[in-house]
Amino acid sequence: MTSSGPKAPRVLIPPPVLFVAALLLGVVVHRIVPVAAAPPPAVPLLRLAGLALFVCSGVLAAASFVTLDRHRTTFRTDRPVSALVTSGPFRLTRNPMYLSLMILIAGVSALVNSFWPLALLVPVVVVVQRLAITPEERYLAELYGSAYGQYCRRVRRWL
Repeated sequence: MTSSGPKAPRVLIPPPVLFVAALLLGVVVHRIVPVAAAPPPAVPLLRLAGLALFVCSGVLAAASFVTLDRHRTTFRTDRPVSALVTSGPFRLTRNPMYLSLMILIAGVSALVNSFWPLALLVPVVVVVQRLAITPEERYLAELYGSAYGQYCRRVRRWL
C-alpha cells in the first residue's frame, strides 16, 4: 500500500471463476442427482425464460464492459482502477458484472431445467460478497473517499 492508497483491491479469486465453478458444479450434480427446476408441462415456458435471462445477462455484461472502457478503467480485480464509474449500468447497481453472472446462472438453470445451478447461486453470492465485493468496496472507499460514499448511498449494491 502506498500513501495514495492501495494499488488494487485484494481479491484472492476472480469472481467469474467462482460463478463458473458454481455453474459447472451445478451441472455435474445434476448429472448425478437430476432435480428438475420445473415439471414437464412448464419446460417450454421455462426454456423461454432461460433464453431471455441469458440474453439479458449478455446485454448487461456488454454494457458494463463498454462503460468501463469508455472511462478507460479495468474490470479486473487484480489491477488498479483509474476512475470511479457511476454511469451506464453502474448508475443502477454497483455490481452489474456480478449481477450479469447471477442472471446467467439463473438462465442456464432454466434452459437445462436443473435446480442445482440455481441452488448454488446463493452460496456463491455469499462467497463473492465476502471474498470480492467487501475488499473492492474497501479499496474504492479508500481511493475515492466521500465520492464513493455518496455513490453507495445513491446506488444499491445489487438492485
